[in-house]
Amino acid sequence: MVIDMTVQVQTKDKFYFENEFKKVDFNSLVIGFNSVLRELRKGTIGKLYLASNIPEDKEKELLYFAELNNVEVLKSELNSKYLGPLVKKTFNVLVVGKKK
Repeated sequence: MVIDMTVQVQTKDKFYFENEFKKVDFNSLVIGFNSVLRELRKGTIGKLYLASNIPEDKEKELLYFAELNNVEVLKSELNSKYLGPLVKKTFNVLVVGKKK
């Protein structure tokens, strides 16, 4: 079975992500793969931010549900080590979802 992935993944640089997270309400963010996946299935996520080093299998699963819900997907040039501090966390973060 082949799944046709038609979600456009845009790659953005560090400065785009810094500016994006400066103006966001942190209560509207969902952090972590399992939490984001749960909210994607519910249809409450409007935008996804992916770290550059996200494993391929996890990325495919997120993109599948993003396609079903017409979610904008942005992939950072930053890895998970640097994405965590951008969302004010002291640990590595692979994926961040912004609620609608």
